[in-house]
Amino acid sequence: MKNQEDGKENYSLKMNADQTLHRIQDEFNHFFPFLKLEFIQEEREKGSGYKNLIITNDANISRIQKKINSMEMFFNKFTTVKELENIFSRDFGLNVKVFRKSGNIWLVTDSTDNWSLEQQNEEGRSLAAHLRIDPPKD
Repeated sequence: MKNQEDGKENYSLKMNADQTLHRIQDEFNHFFPFLKLEFIQEEREKGSGYKNLIITNDANISRIQKKINSMEMFFNKFTTVKELENIFSRDFGLNVKVFRKSGNIWLVTDSTDNWSLEQQNEEGRSLAAHLRIDPPKD
């Protein structure tokens, strides 16, 4: 959901135990089409990748977080990647990573996690426009 308050666009993600991770990813991607969320099993060791830690997006939230029946999180375009990932972890016990579209690949945003969601999304949009790539569908 998206609403306007104090001149800022505020976004919310409503989640419940029966929802698939794919649905949450789709809702987030609707706000930021050049970004995507990946749910991961646990924090990785420094220097290792995320590929083997990503949870399939057809899983329900209840598979990875058994304590929460329903939840809603709020953020805006000025929220940094690090802040968003911390909200998921601290408030909901869910490990997520934000990825940004870079040409034809998705890059994890670890090195730019202090950038806002808007800045990350615009970086992806700018590169896609430069390379004449359509916005991502997944």
